Amino acid sequence: TKPVGERQDFDLPPRQVNRTLTIELADFDKPGQTTGIDNIWIYVSRSPDWQKKVTPLLNIGGLVKYNMGKGGLVLCQLNVKDSEPVPENAQKKRAIVTALLRNLHAPFAGGRVLSTANMKFDPVPLEERCNQYLTRDRGWYEGERDLSHFPVGDVTLGGVRYVIRDFKTSPLPSCIMLAGPGAKGALPQEVRGLPVARRADALFFLHTFNQVAEWKPQKPDDQPPVLFSYVIHYADGQTTQVPVHYGEGVGHWVQKTPAGLKHASVAWAAPFPGDASGDQAVVYQMQWNNPRPEVEIAAIDMAGGPDGSHWGTPALLAITAATEAR
Repeated sequence: TKPVGERQDFDLPPRQVNRTLTIELADFDKPGQTTGIDNIWIYVSRSPDWQKKVTPLLNIGGLVKYNMGKGGLVLCQLNVKDSEPVPENAQKKRAIVTALLRNLHAPFAGGRVLSTANMKFDPVPLEERCNQYLTRDRGWYEGERDLSHFPVGDVTLGGVRYVIRDFKTSPLPSCIMLAGPGAKGALPQEVRGLPVARRADALFFLHTFNQVAEWKPQKPDDQPPVLFSYVIHYADGQTTQVPVHYGEGVGHWVQKTPAGLKHASVAWAAPFPGDASGDQAVVYQMQWNNPRPEVEIAAIDMAGGPDGSHWGTPALLAITAATEAR
């Protein structure tokens, strides 16, 4: 090898390898010098029959599609950890897994399947309708923890573009919070008339929840309670309600092992700075597929559930309207 930090290619005689290929490194540890190998690419010849059955989705074996008749299997070997030293890595991995599941028609939101890979995103500005800060010194929920480490501004989370209100020069509220347990300040029971004024195939709600009570079904057919709801107002005067159910559309904002829910995915999760407990702050992404995409959405209301604040307090960080690429 040449003593340069560039790619070097070596032609080796073709050979058959059953299970193990051993590469022996010789005479490379030079005291006082930085030496080593970062990556090794090994090219393998495959038979035409193998290529019909196997489709690598990457140049490494991390994502592989196996064709089997009319269907097949997708092998995903991403190591999605409960906690990542670099939070951005967790977001990227979750975005990949979410895209795979959506493209496999996983029923995240039921009804018509819409893939984020084929959507154009148009964030809905909440601006002056925001009524709560993300930091504990000015607001958020009671306690010593907050969302001060949450990314703000123009961000992409879970494959969806959002705009979270951010003013560097003068701190301003960055989310909409309803009145309830743990909420600081005088907050409303509902917020009406969040302006949308656009058509959408789907809406993405970026929200979280301060859970103070646990619900368990008493009978097998018991449905989880509605924690809060979004009311969609169409330009023609019609409305529809989007309920957010306990443990399905949102979860508690502090988790040991953040996980996706029946109707929501984890958009962002990260350990609290300087906290060795293993707890993480969690924000969820809930997709709602619009049954009337041809009609303009005029506005959205956010209101507490029928049981009031018995279960806890919601916080809405952003809404994004999405249209399917045609």
